[in-house]
Amino acid sequence: NGPLNPFPPDEARQAGLNLFPTWVWTPLPPEGDAASGTTTALAATATLPSAGQFPGPASLPTLPLQRTVVYRQAPTPTPPPTWTLPPTATFTPSPTFTPSPTFTPSPTATPTQTLTPTPTDTPTITPSPTLAIDPPWWNADYSYRRQVTVSAAPAVPAGYSIALSFDHATLVGEGKSRSGGEDIRLAYWDGAAWTELDRVLDDGSAWNTAATMIWFRTQADIGAGGQDDGYFLYYGNAPAGSPPADPLNVFLFYDTFEGSDVDAGRWDLTGTATVAGGALTLDPGSSLWAVDAYAAGVDTLWEARVGLSADAVDEFHYWGASDDVAPGAERIAFRADSAGHYAETATGGAVNSLPIMPDTPTSLHTYGLIREGTGGVRFLQDGNELAASSDHIPAGDLRAFFRNDTGTETLLCEWVRVRAYVTPEPSASAGAEEAKP
Repeated sequence: NGPLNPFPPDEARQAGLNLFPTWVWTPLPPEGDAASGTTTALAATATLPSAGQFPGPASLPTLPLQRTVVYRQAPTPTPPPTWTLPPTATFTPSPTFTPSPTFTPSPTATPTQTLTPTPTDTPTITPSPTLAIDPPWWNADYSYRRQVTVSAAPAVPAGYSIALSFDHATLVGEGKSRSGGEDIRLAYWDGAAWTELDRVLDDGSAWNTAATMIWFRTQADIGAGGQDDGYFLYYGNAPAGSPPADPLNVFLFYDTFEGSDVDAGRWDLTGTATVAGGALTLDPGSSLWAVDAYAAGVDTLWEARVGLSADAVDEFHYWGASDDVAPGAERIAFRADSAGHYAETATGGAVNSLPIMPDTPTSLHTYGLIREGTGGVRFLQDGNELAASSDHIPAGDLRAFFRNDTGTETLLCEWVRVRAYVTPEPSASAGAEEAKP
């Protein structure tokens, strides 16, 4: 560095300098040669082996040196390329911000997907619940209907006899139904088709009352705790003809003793009996036993409305079920003799008689026998239990019977019916009125 060097100083020249491995030494031409100092390329360089004092000429190449050795830090040239690259690489991503075109497609996709599915789903789903809750009208001749729901506690089999009570008097008063009930119809919807059902007025009920009771038969099994709401009560058809009302399509066995003779299709008569005014009179020394077609098994209720012409006489089996009308048959029955009344069960020639005290046997009462499996029988009068027996219980099918073994007295019966029975019994209820659309 001197007057002959036109360039600013860019190097340090010093003897006895602490040196580091990253420094290099550069020998220059003789000092004072301006041309060499500015234009001549460096003759040689060498990297120092380790930090410390200059090791001496023995480890350096032999060059024509004069007085001056220049040491320059080698790493200094390296950073410029490092400084230049980051801006180039880092700034280049700015085109990556040009995703603004990506925002343009979103309006195109959004309206297309939103509009297409919405109208398609709405009409498809709506009809499904409508069919289950509101099936098509059964018969356009009927102006009104009410949905009837049958609810079961224990399971109820198809063919079970169900009673439905409703206010028929109000319907008649509003001009919606005929006073004789001819337009009262029961129909069942199974999800695909309608079936009109036989319906029978209860023997203790009447049309045009606030609690008219009718019976019909279930069309499908109902599981324990389940319901079947496929039944509908239709009315509001003034010119309606005779409805289907066959009791044998509702009950296992039934007779109201219409006409003037014992129905030979239902009974075997021994001795004599008369039928008049909707009642049977069984003469002394006579018996009546249902034909085999109407035999019934266990889990059944056997009912008859009966009155005796005299009390405490030998002897009446005034309502029962047996496998034979003969005295030694297997049976369950109400029996009366000169000593009193009994709830009687018999199997294999052995008889179990439980004393009972029915109310006014010479008046008409409804007597009931409930066969609860093969383990027991309950004896009822007008729904009140008089006795329960678990001894000598018949297990097989039995047939309804009466036997009058007295010499002078008669037995009067207004009706009999046998039906399936579970306890507690299922119930039927009618919902709100619907008018024909």
